[in-house]
Amino acid sequence: MIFWSFFGWEAICSLANRFKNPQKNMVRSAMISAVVIGVVFLSLSFITIGSGTYGSLESDSSPIGVMVEQSLGFGAQLITAVFAFIICTGTVNAFVASLTQLGYALSRDHAFPSWLHYLNPHTETPTRVVWFVIIFATSGVMITTGLGIHFTKLLFIPNSLGIVVYILSMMA
Repeated sequence: MIFWSFFGWEAICSLANRFKNPQKNMVRSAMISAVVIGVVFLSLSFITIGSGTYGSLESDSSPIGVMVEQSLGFGAQLITAVFAFIICTGTVNAFVASLTQLGYALSRDHAFPSWLHYLNPHTETPTRVVWFVIIFATSGVMITTGLGIHFTKLLFIPNSLGIVVYILSMMA
């Protein structure tokens, strides 16, 4: 769990040009994030193991929600889910921003269709790539929902790809 909490940090590299002072701010934000994420996930790991809230599909998917529900009672799991949704929104925003910058750069370099190489004149955002990412992600959710595939069964795909990328990176 701790390893995967750091998975994807390389995604923010494509956002460096959005920082006012990337040499200073990227390093500082990465260090602060590493400490915060490390403390949170170590704490979560100890609490999850100590409380025994693992071993079933419900508790493995949301151990914090189960623990809060057991501790505080009715409604606490819903409140925890709302907080988790808010927290995950930040992560999704970072990944969408990173993917859009990557898609924009690939279209600029002619590796993606040239019509994706477009910046909104007011926001300087690659809006066509943003819509492409949103449509692609929504399609994935609809297909997996339609096929009745639980998200835990899909986790092996990014995990496997991530492991291969990290192994090849370390070898390089």
